[in-house]
Amino acid sequence: MFAKYKPPFYSSVDLRNACFKIAPIDTNLFPAGFNNIGEDDRRSTVQAFMSAVERHCPHAETVLIIPENHTRNLYYHQHIGHLHALLSNVGLKTIIGSHEDSFCNLNEIVFKNLEGLPTSVPIKKVHFEKNSLYVDGKKPDLVLLNNDFSSGIPAEYQDNWLVVKH
Repeated sequence: MFAKYKPPFYSSVDLRNACFKIAPIDTNLFPAGFNNIGEDDRRSTVQAFMSAVERHCPHAETVLIIPENHTRNLYYHQHIGHLHALLSNVGLKTIIGSHEDSFCNLNEIVFKNLEGLPTSVPIKKVHFEKNSLYVDGKKPDLVLLNNDFSSGIPAEYQDNWLVVKH
């Protein structure tokens, strides 16, 4: 199957453990919880991201993460901060961006880094021009959605979908 169709860049599976069996109960194409990855698994996660970047966009140098617009969910900020750090450890210039003024007005996401120290990452404003997405006047090589747009697809994105061609 994966020879014909590329697997998603990332996903997560929720498991139920009944002690005598484990069963998948949910699959998420826009996973949250990168802040819950243990120290022993961080290297494997970075290697998995390296493999995914090589598979989907081998010449990528810059990745833009478009998160949910949770302005009050501090656990989600932890997740996005750790996702940013893990992708940065791949060697990518990693940017967090949004088209939402309310989210951009936060100016930064504050979280505890992989060592448990308080740190922050700036939030950049996303702009659209001629069916392309830009941050600070530059077009990112890879756009990683961490937003399911469950409240609807914003008008800005309607005609500006960036699709990985198979």
